[in-house]
Amino acid sequence: MSTPREILASIIRSVDGSFFKPIDFGDFSVSAQGSDFHYCSPRINLKNLIEYDSVEIAVFRMVDGEKCFVNIRNDKLFKDFVWADKFEDQSHPVAPYISMTDVEKIITDVMIVSNRMKN
Repeated sequence: MSTPREILASIIRSVDGSFFKPIDFGDFSVSAQGSDFHYCSPRINLKNLIEYDSVEIAVFRMVDGEKCFVNIRNDKLFKDFVWADKFEDQSHPVAPYISMTDVEKIITDVMIVSNRMKN
């Protein structure tokens, strides 16, 4: 099994170069984004995700075949994680300027939740 750091290092941009591909874990996916229009540092387009100091994060869940934002602060599966308060509480909740250390923790915790849901 790959470590969160190895997962981040393997993520590539979409064909048009505007987004990094999401990290999928069963019904969940984590979107880690950095560019000149995302909440990240530096706020430029870099080739590799791990080159950023911080990135914008969103978590999605498949619901009835549709990918939906997870409102982390209100979701019973995620609201008690130490990083939950970093997410905005709105219809399209993202977490701005998340350090790569925290991104690794979020990935680990989403993986754990996904595995629990399978069992």
